[in-house]
Amino acid sequence: MTEGMGGMSENPLDSGRKNGKNTGLMRPEGLKGHCMKMLKHMAHGLLATWAVLAFAASAWAAKADLVPVRSAVESCDYDRALSLLQPVMNAGEQSGEAFYLLGAIHLGKENWLEAETALSEAVSKKRYSEPEALIAYGRALIGVKKSAEVAALIEKPLAKTKDPKKAAAFKYILCLAEMANGNYSKAHEWLL
Repeated sequence: MTEGMGGMSENPLDSGRKNGKNTGLMRPEGLKGHCMKMLKHMAHGLLATWAVLAFAASAWAAKADLVPVRSAVESCDYDRALSLLQPVMNAGEQSGEAFYLLGAIHLGKENWLEAETALSEAVSKKRYSEPEALIAYGRALIGVKKSAEVAALIEKPLAKTKDPKKAAAFKYILCLAEMANGNYSKAHEWLL
C-alpha cells in the first residue's frame, strides 16, 4: 500500500470515504451493482450469440435437407425426391433452390404446368437465378406452349455470361423455343 500525505495508506476501493463521500466500489451497492451490470451485459451477449447461431443452424439444416433431394433428382428418382422434398417444404423451407428442385421433379415427370409454377417461383424476385433454374424454367415454358416467353427469360443472362458452357446451354434452350414456335431459321442461328 502507498502512504498518503498524512502517513496513512490509501486503498483505491475506499476512494471517497475520507472526504465524506461514498463513491468507491466499497459503497454498499458498488461492487454488487458493478457485478450485476457485468452479468447483464454477458447475458445479453450470450443471448445475441445464441440467436445468431440458432438462425445459422436452421438455415444450414434446411440447406442440408436439400442435399438428398438434389441427389435423387440427379439420379432421376423423382418419386423419392418428391417424398424427401415435401416434408422439408412443409417445415418451412421456401428457398429458391427448394422451388427449383420441385420444378425439376415435375419436369422429370412431365407435369409441365406444375413445373412452370414451381420454377416461376424459383426464379422470380431473384431467389434462385442459377443457369440451371433458368434453363429448366425455359423447358417448362416450352412444355406449356409459352415458348415465346423463353427469349425474354434467357437473352439477358446469355448476354451477361462469360462461361462458354453456360452460353451454349442458354443458346440450346433458345433453339428449342424457336423450334417450338416453328421458326426454324432462327433456331438454326442459335445452334450456330
